[in-house]
Amino acid sequence: MTIYKDAYQTTTGKMYSSSINKIERNIKEAIIKDGVNRIKLNLNNSGNYKPFFILGNNPSESNIEIFSHPLLLSYQNENYICTDLRPYVKKDTTPENIENNIRNLSEYNFCKSRALLNLIWVNENPSTLRNLFSFAGTVFTVWISETISKTLNLDPNQKSIIAAITSFYYQSLFFDNSSFTEEQKMLMVKNATKVTNIPSNNLFSLLDKIEKLDNLNDYCSTVVKLVDSVRLEKFNLAMLLTIISTSWYGTNSKENISVALEHPPTWIAIVYTALTDRTYRNSTLTRFCENLAKKGSGEEFTKNYLSLVNDNITNNNENSKLILNRID
Repeated sequence: MTIYKDAYQTTTGKMYSSSINKIERNIKEAIIKDGVNRIKLNLNNSGNYKPFFILGNNPSESNIEIFSHPLLLSYQNENYICTDLRPYVKKDTTPENIENNIRNLSEYNFCKSRALLNLIWVNENPSTLRNLFSFAGTVFTVWISETISKTLNLDPNQKSIIAAITSFYYQSLFFDNSSFTEEQKMLMVKNATKVTNIPSNNLFSLLDKIEKLDNLNDYCSTVVKLVDSVRLEKFNLAMLLTIISTSWYGTNSKENISVALEHPPTWIAIVYTALTDRTYRNSTLTRFCENLAKKGSGEEFTKNYLSLVNDNITNNNENSKLILNRID
């Protein structure tokens, strides 16, 4: 199992490694020249990783190529989560006037949500997000298994097995040990039971057959191996990314959804956005979220998210509240 600390460590994110190296160098130069690491936008600054944001109001920032995801950065014995807000704010925006200079509130909120969740992801135990946002795991499991099954015309039994594997895979994203402990297996089966019709003893047997779930390629290989269907013979990462690519929309939507398959902070931010921002009301993922939220779990998810935000902002001014806005 692998915990991906930021989006650029994921299978999709690694494709940008060469450009990210240059971006990191230019960010460090901007820290030296203009102290850009001072811009916190009221996020909690007390953890091992400190937040800061690129707004584009300093001369040195013009050398930094636009980057799409919150980025882990270490410089002079300090660790940071750096987030680029330039695509969503007007030119010459400052921390003091940012609330009046946002060009795209939906994308701004999503971007800042990811920064906050990624900050908690690396500063606290990953189980914090898993326990608070179990609804996100349910949506992930149902969305992926139903999308694969519908696309490939699989039968209900095959769909249930894929749902179980998907649940196990999602939960594995929160573990970094080389093999599952007995305690982890108990938890994984307990959670998988809630989203499949498979008896727990069968789930334990299925879990014992899984050799490795370090990344999306392992997930796809496991589905092919454990689900008996000729329709899955050519199922691989490329096919998976193709069939889920239209489930979300917005800036960098395909890339964001691909990253989210291995990066829980990004996934949780997408689920929150789907539930609260009507800009995305016609997306496939929003329909999944709303249907699954009808039993009340969606309300609990949103309540936990807002509580988490309030616990991780340093004051309650309008700048901080922007991340809480529901957009109808």
